[in-house]
Amino acid sequence: MRNIESIEGWEEELKAVNHTPTNIERVDGYSGDYVPIIPLEIPIQIAEYLLTDSCLRAAVKRLSAWDDLLQERHISADSDEWKNRHPHKARATFNNFLEWYAWKSEVPLFKPVWQIACLQIAFGVLNSDFPSVRSKEVFDFINQNHGKYFA
Repeated sequence: MRNIESIEGWEEELKAVNHTPTNIERVDGYSGDYVPIIPLEIPIQIAEYLLTDSCLRAAVKRLSAWDDLLQERHISADSDEWKNRHPHKARATFNNFLEWYAWKSEVPLFKPVWQIACLQIAFGVLNSDFPSVRSKEVFDFINQNHGKYFA
């Protein structure tokens, strides 16, 4: 794992390397037999970046609002409302950042777990469920809910 000191210019860098599935080690098709255990620092650091970078924070806010709407209204994925209101650009920004982070840090990307853990932390901080990204509550939450993926 390589340490990432700065995310400045991440979008341009991702475009420049013309990322493809072969550039990023992935853990796709998880069957329950193998998922690499990665440092707990990974979702914590990603959540920090999601909340401190203005573009990423705006995307997370849109995704959080979308999540709240889904919980409130139970919108069907095949409905017109879903198609018209889904924050596609925010989701693409978030997914692209995860891909860049995985590539840059040389950590295998297991997108379902990364997406859920990182967004749960970021949403929790935005909604004041957690006092900060590095709070004891976040570490306890990750260990309790995602402990088999992060160590």
